[in-house]
Order: sequence, then C-alpha cells, then structure tokens
Amino acid sequence: MRKIRGFYVFLWFVFIVISLYAFSFFSGSKHIPSNLGPFHLYALMITMGAVFAYIAALLLGPTKGIDEDLIDRFALVSIPLGLVGARLGFVLQNAEYFQNHPLEVIGITPNGFGLSGLSIHGTIVAGVLALILFYGWVGLKTLDLGDLGASILLIGQAFGRFGNFFNQELYGYPTSLPWKMFIDPAHRLPNYYEQAFYHPTFFYEGVLCLIGATILAYRFLHKRKFKGQLIFEYLIIYSAIRFVVEFFRIEPPSLWGLHTAQILSLVLIVVCSILYALTLKFGRKLYVVEDRQIP
Repeated sequence: MRKIRGFYVFLWFVFIVISLYAFSFFSGSKHIPSNLGPFHLYALMITMGAVFAYIAALLLGPTKGIDEDLIDRFALVSIPLGLVGARLGFVLQNAEYFQNHPLEVIGITPNGFGLSGLSIHGTIVAGVLALILFYGWVGLKTLDLGDLGASILLIGQAFGRFGNFFNQELYGYPTSLPWKMFIDPAHRLPNYYEQAFYHPTFFYEGVLCLIGATILAYRFLHKRKFKGQLIFEYLIIYSAIRFVVEFFRIEPPSLWGLHTAQILSLVLIVVCSILYALTLKFGRKLYVVEDRQIP
C-alpha cells in the first residue's frame, strides 16, 4: 500500500508541476509551444497519461489477484482498440468536416502528418468491446479487469487534457477571472476574434479527473462490494465532471439549453445509478459462476 500511496502522491506532484508550467503562458506574454523538438506535445501528453495509467494498473491489480501477465494481455488488446475508438469517435462527431478532408482521418494534412482529436466516449465504447472479447478468454475475471481499467482511466484523461492546452483547443467562454488563459488569434473560434482570454477548461477537467482517479483507486482497494462496481462508478463520476465542465465550454446548446455531451452525461448518470442500485441489491447472484482458468 505504501508504494500505491507514494505513486499517487507522485502523480499529483507531476500534475501540479505541469499545471504551473501551463499557467506561465496564461498571460499571453509568450507563445504556447505545440512541439518539443520533433515530438508533438499533444501526443506526449496522451502517452504520459497512458504510461501513468499502466503503472497504476500494475500497482493496484495484484491487490485483487490480477497479475501482471493478465494486465499486459489486456493492455495489448485494449490500448490499440481504445486509440482507434477514440479517433473514430472524434471523426463521427465531426463527420461533415472529415467528409471534405478524408485523409485527415488518418492524420495526413496539407502541412504533413499530424494526428489530433480524440473522443473519450469512443474510448469507452472500445473498452467495452475489449471486455467483451476478453470474456470468452477469462470469464468473470473480465469484470475485475473492467474495475481495474475504470479505476485508472481517469489518470490518462487528467494528463491527456494538457494536450488540449498545447493545441489551444476546447477552451471555454471568454472570461476576466484571475486564472484566465490567453488564446492566440489563430486558434480563436469565429465570433470570438476580439476576445483574448478564456476559461482554461482543460485544467478544470484535468484536476477533476485526477481527483476522481484518486477516489476510484481508494474504492477499488477498500470499498468494492461487487464485480463491475468501479465501471458504474467511473461512468457516473466522469459524466458528472463532463456535465459541469461543459457549462464553461463554447458549444451550441442542443436541447433544454444543454450541450449534447451534457445530455449524454445525464443519461449515463441516471442509467448507471439505477443499474448500480439494482446490482447492489440483486447482483451477487450473478457471480456464482467461477472464473475460467486463464490459459
């Protein structure tokens, strides 16, 4: 447990250091970099989040009988599927643009190769597909893997949001708050060219995701009452985070003054809460079948 606590303290330390670095650009006195040498900072942040999530899995998994070999097997399936799902989700959300720029789906742009734009909902769908594929392999142990994956996914999201900062994208409405973030004119949305400072929604979501990841790690270790519990809790927590952050983000409302992502988040919160309550009451009968032997 000491290693796990130390690792999460380290995660918070790294997050704070990167945040302070990002804050140094908020005044607009210097240009926000998009590359570090030959490396795209968006990709580096995504990779950093994935590595930290993997390390967390190796630390948390053995406490519930999930060995490193099984984690590695699941990672080999889920990570590629997750990346493909995240990209396809983003492409579907921006279908009109990609119909006119089909090569950009795979990152071929007029300025060379550059792949950016991922959807967490696409990642979630791909993760469910990976669990379904694994069920035929390891049986109900799949739900343990699902709980483990759910408890670490917010780590990747927390650090991945810094990629949005370096790309100067997905920022919020204009603001004059002390922590306002300067956006270069080239990255400002139509109708906002005259506005220089915006809500840093990447940070709002990032810090809430890391708080959520810390809570889920604790619940995975100490508060798990049934297999699959953390999957529900992840979906509820992230949906609540997304619902709140979307109030600050520049998006056209689609229904009842809410963004599409907020409506989806509300649906997930309601459905997962009902299933969570039903499983707490009746679900233990679902787990009488023994896990299959792992080949």
